[in-house]
Amino acid sequence: MHNKEKKTKGFGLKDLFQYDRIVRNIPMLLLLMFLALLYIWNRNAAYREMIEVEKTQKELKELNWQFISLKKELNNKSMQTHVARSVEALGIENRAEPPFKIRKK
Repeated sequence: MHNKEKKTKGFGLKDLFQYDRIVRNIPMLLLLMFLALLYIWNRNAAYREMIEVEKTQKELKELNWQFISLKKELNNKSMQTHVARSVEALGIENRAEPPFKIRKK
């Protein structure tokens, strides 16, 4: 028997860029490109949402501060002494005696 040396087929850079290999892998390359585009779109969408949430939170804080200041102002203006001073110009005076109930007999 004759011993022949078997050639081992190596995988080199030359083998990687053969036309038939490229053509066979086009669907996989298209899938990878689609997934890359999907990833980029998703990341940008998440970034836009994050910016929108931060903007809304900032607006909410400002509105909360306005609410607190208006509430404090309303509490100050609704005190009896402040109301009494405000209506003095109209000629309305504060009663000295407490209110009483009118009963039907």
